[in-house]
Amino acid sequence: MIAGFAFSQASQNCAISGVVRTPEGDNLRGVIVLLRSPSLDLPEIEAVTNASGMYGFPCLSHGTYELTFIFAGLQHVVHSGIVVSAGESISWDIDLPLRAKDETVVVEGDFPKESNQRITIPEIRLSLYYRGLFTLVLRSLFNQPNSLPL
Repeated sequence: MIAGFAFSQASQNCAISGVVRTPEGDNLRGVIVLLRSPSLDLPEIEAVTNASGMYGFPCLSHGTYELTFIFAGLQHVVHSGIVVSAGESISWDIDLPLRAKDETVVVEGDFPKESNQRITIPEIRLSLYYRGLFTLVLRSLFNQPNSLPL
């Protein structure tokens, strides 16, 4: 009975932690780090980096894991196949690369018919990440839910 308890404790004594940095080497606060694995009871666990760019997932079972790093303005990075053995703690540091060049979007629209004014936004540079949010805001402003093809 005691041997079974000791093995159970050892299999839960795994951890993955690390530091997330910018391409210049500065620590990043607020990066969302997702952990996925068939070894988890949940589909995924989320952590957010602190002011020092550190994140951590303590009390894990041994198994194979996938880490996903998400931060606005930087590329999302996925590392899979991270094997953690019983009783092992792994340090997984990463420098997040910059995103690809932004896309240019030209938007024109009218105020509701009660107004005689016209608004034109000649050119707005948006990353694809913010494009959906911007579309929702414009559609609600112009009160036309399906008429702005972006």
